[in-house]
This record gives sequence, C-alpha cells and structure tokens, in this order.
Amino acid sequence: MSNSEPLLKDIHRFNDSMNAMELVTADRRFEQLIDRRERIIERSRFGLLALNGASLVGALANLAALRELGVDPRIAIGFFATGMVAGLLSIAFEINHLAYRAGQSMAHLSHLRLMRANLDRTATEEAHELLGTQLEELGARSDRRWTNDALKDAAKPALPNDFTYSPAALYTFHGSGGAWIGGAVYILSTLIGL
Repeated sequence: MSNSEPLLKDIHRFNDSMNAMELVTADRRFEQLIDRRERIIERSRFGLLALNGASLVGALANLAALRELGVDPRIAIGFFATGMVAGLLSIAFEINHLAYRAGQSMAHLSHLRLMRANLDRTATEEAHELLGTQLEELGARSDRRWTNDALKDAAKPALPNDFTYSPAALYTFHGSGGAWIGGAVYILSTLIGL
C-alpha cells in the first residue's frame, strides 16, 4: 500500500462520519441494555415479590383472624400467590427479551465495526463494492425497525430501537400488581361489607 492512495473513508466522508457517530451510539446502547437488564431484575424482584410475598405471609399468619372477620383467606392467598408467580414470570420474560435484544445490538455493532474497518481501507474497487453492499444491508435493516411484528420474522435483522420492553413481561408485571390490588381490595371490601 502506497501513502499516495486515498483511504476509502477519505472519499466517503459522509459515510465515515455517519458510521463513527452510529458506532458510538451502538456501543452505548449495548452497554445500556446490559445495565438495564440488571436494574430491571433487581427492582422487579425486590418490588413485586416483596409486596406480594409480604401480603401472602401476612394472610397466612392471620388465617384465623381473617376467618373471624368473614374473609375467606384462600381467596386472598390465591391473589397474592398469583401475584408472586406473575412477578417471577415478568422477570423471566424480560430477561429473555433483553437477551435477544442484546444479541441484536451486538450484531448491529459488529456490522458497524466491519463497515468502520472497510472505511479505513484503501479505496479499491473491492472496498467500494463492499461499502455499497454494507450500505444496502444497513438500509434494509433501517426499514425494519424493531416492533412486535419483528418477532414474527426474527430471521430479518432490524436496527435496534431503544423502546423495547417485552409485551409479555409488561403484561405479567401489571398482572402481578393487579393480583396484589385484587387481594387487597377483596380483603378491604369484605371488611367493610361490600
């Protein structure tokens, strides 16, 4: 390689700049996904499970008192136990979803790194052709932004999108909170005679 031959990035300055910015963003996004997974696991476990677990233990510890007040403890226990199961399922669904998303982000990051390496090459016809192919692939991926429909065709890669909560995890998370509310409302409504 001679010093007089231009690098591909010197000819394609716009692509070079866009790739440099996108590479930094993809690196950060990947790190954020890993951090987010850890925060969600910790907060969910100690939040929903503690709330439903404490309520379940409270209902179990006061079986006789609940019966005396006219509350069927089996119903309250059922609500709180269901809330605990739903909370655990929510965590499991989100872990699986984030693992998939981390893999998708890693694939995107790898694609950008390969493009970066190509832009740092000498501007040969082969490098131009490869850049064209890489840009076409990136364009096709940008047409398939991450949505729930992407789950139906997971073989087609899409660009990462930061709004990526697992619908199943959200439903079970809310179900866990709803189960706790159901148990609490059942006990309170029975106590006040509704």
